[in-house]
Amino acid sequence: MKYERDFKMMFVALKTKEIVDSQKLREYKKQIKHKYVTLIDDKYPNYFKTIECLPMVLFYEGNLKLIDQGLPMDYSVLESGKRFISTVDITIQNRRGEFDYVVAAECQEDLDKILEHIKGKGISLKDYDKQKKKQMER
Repeated sequence: MKYERDFKMMFVALKTKEIVDSQKLREYKKQIKHKYVTLIDDKYPNYFKTIECLPMVLFYEGNLKLIDQGLPMDYSVLESGKRFISTVDITIQNRRGEFDYVVAAECQEDLDKILEHIKGKGISLKDYDKQKKKQMER
């Protein structure tokens, strides 16, 4: 957010171990509305570790583990110039197909647009919001 997704500026900040103002960090965290993973997280997909100029942060919805499972996926550049990735894995539940999925993008705004487009198609996606609510109840 600080460097507006500029890879080179982010890389230099990480390399030089730039100090981040704690108040500014709190402000950035308040703006986050999706799950995310950074390249230093254990959950960061191995797939990205093999490409040049890897995404420093991925905002996502769905099952992040699907990226490393060798499924066919779409990894493209959006009109904004930022990248996104998506893949699905169909499972049969009660004789109905349900799509386990992951959609990830380098910025939240792009992720919102992609999710809105997908959900507008009426595709039966696995509901990860239900799982979050169940965990919160426990």
